[in-house]
Amino acid sequence: MEVAAIGDNVVDIYLDQKQMYLGGNALNFANFATEFSDTQSMYIGNFGNDELSDYVKRVLGELSVDYSFSRVLDGESGYSKVTLRDGDRIFVTSNRGGVLKQGIELSLKALNQVNKCDLVHFNVNGNADQYLKRIHGPRIIYDYSDFSSHEQIQQTISQVDIACFSMGDKDDETVQNLIDEVHQLATNKQLIILVTRGEHGALVSAAGRIYQQGAMKVDSIVDTMGAGDAFITAFSINLGQGKSISKALQVASEYSANQIQRNGSLDHGVSAPLRFLQ
Repeated sequence: MEVAAIGDNVVDIYLDQKQMYLGGNALNFANFATEFSDTQSMYIGNFGNDELSDYVKRVLGELSVDYSFSRVLDGESGYSKVTLRDGDRIFVTSNRGGVLKQGIELSLKALNQVNKCDLVHFNVNGNADQYLKRIHGPRIIYDYSDFSSHEQIQQTISQVDIACFSMGDKDDETVQNLIDEVHQLATNKQLIILVTRGEHGALVSAAGRIYQQGAMKVDSIVDTMGAGDAFITAFSINLGQGKSISKALQVASEYSANQIQRNGSLDHGVSAPLRFLQ
């Protein structure tokens, strides 16, 4: 299986640990994908010309993620400053994506390569929606996060095969109302809607049926960073490899439970540059 993620990469700088880790919805998907058998992963986005991008590219190389179609631009790499409280991430500040604000550009060669993939990941923070209509063949996953922009849903949902939402703090009625609204907006009647709900588990709505998955119990939580991205990656890859929705949900729940027992998104932390800690 070949997968691609187009969009954001962020370095998460942990002020309490003085460490930094890879992050960003798109980059997390590309990285997590490498942990599944028979899966080749590609990431396309923007890198700044600084020490943060050197770190990101080094780890991508270690993980065998192909980033050859990404651009290096003049400016800051995306970063966020965070801290942990009882294992839960608390965002302090960020530079709002850094050079991602300059826009994603895909060459014809890059698009041709993406269109050879089985799965392509987009997200609400990826600044790459203009390429959705140029994806032909691969199944498209779109992470709408907390769906703060209904307009963005309306503009993109018709191109999407798996729509993902984070609704950990929403009640059952709110979740069902969103599912109903998204299905009504979608022209793709085979649309799969995945809703992750943190400690309340996850659910999928597909073909008029709801599939429920409880959250896996863990002895301790080290860090919740990347848990939702881990779930989305595991679910979509296992579904793409032919597993049933129920089985893909189960595997995703197990994988996400493992994710919250390690630091950052996929570990690989290093000491953060002093200038980001001041």
